[in-house]
Amino acid sequence: MLRSVFTKTLREQRWTLLIWSLVLVVVMMVGYASFNQIDPAQVESLVENPAFKFLNDPVEVGTPSGLVTFRYGFFFSLLLGVFAVLLGGRLVRGEEARGSLELILARPRGRRAVLLEKVAASAVILLILGVAYGVGAMLGELVLDVPVTVVGGLLSGLNLSLLLFFYAMLALALSQYTRSAGAAAGIGGALFGIFFILDGTGRIESGLHWIRWFSPNYYYDLSKPLITSYGTNVWAMLVLLLLGLLLLAAALRLFERRDIGAIVPLPLLGRRAERAIDARTPDAVIEEAARDPWLRNVFARSLRAAGPSLGWWTLGIFLYAVYGAGITKSSGDQLRDVFQDSDQLKKILGSDLL
Repeated sequence: MLRSVFTKTLREQRWTLLIWSLVLVVVMMVGYASFNQIDPAQVESLVENPAFKFLNDPVEVGTPSGLVTFRYGFFFSLLLGVFAVLLGGRLVRGEEARGSLELILARPRGRRAVLLEKVAASAVILLILGVAYGVGAMLGELVLDVPVTVVGGLLSGLNLSLLLFFYAMLALALSQYTRSAGAAAGIGGALFGIFFILDGTGRIESGLHWIRWFSPNYYYDLSKPLITSYGTNVWAMLVLLLLGLLLLAAALRLFERRDIGAIVPLPLLGRRAERAIDARTPDAVIEEAARDPWLRNVFARSLRAAGPSLGWWTLGIFLYAVYGAGITKSSGDQLRDVFQDSDQLKKILGSDLL
């Protein structure tokens, strides 16, 4: 699997791909199997709460496919969106950090061909994850003994893969402006959060519905293939594909124009910074490094390198905790009504907690 850049990229992600695929299949099956443990009418009442509508569009949540789409369509788009951002950020910068990109380019092949092979391998990985999502949905329908929607399952997986492809290409394009994969993933994660907030805000505020158009998550939500009465919005899926291809084209152009290990300077700001760095003498650089507390030991340097990613992850966890506390406060009674009749939850948590 080391004979081409394509197979090498697949090999590097083989265990991650296997684990995520198994998680997708198992969780989707469990999601369908647990439908009989709740009261659909109470769930429909619960999801009318704006705190839940912020997460996803509640469409036919009283049916197995509707509830699974509401729960896991959002859940896996969030988790796998983070995975896609990390994958795209490391696609080139990871090779540069390890020093292996120079060895790859030493062979008689152009930069464009190398990057296209890596992107093709990433696309295959994301498609496999989408197939796992769809297969899990179909197996869940079999377990629940309801009609299996093969086309709907595959299209739902394709819709998820297109969203992930967009975020992977976004991180790839951003990595041309950053010196590390972590920084590109951090910025990509921040944009992911902004897009998620735009989509959720436009969903619960009718006067701000138009802001959803600026979020790729909105075009992902327009298709719910598992729900036969709702269907698939082909145009929305094409928009996701087009946005991803535009970001890929931008990343290709930037990658071909910069040096290995270098960054593409931002307009005005980046050029000023480069001129300021070039103006320093070697003695000034050495003196500045000697005064820098982050370069005095390996521990401090490693902490500094992880700083951007650590900061964004901390902020994301904090905001998620605040949002979770808000949901609990506003929906405590409704949640209790939904789950109080579940025998399985009573066995796990105890009747006193419900």
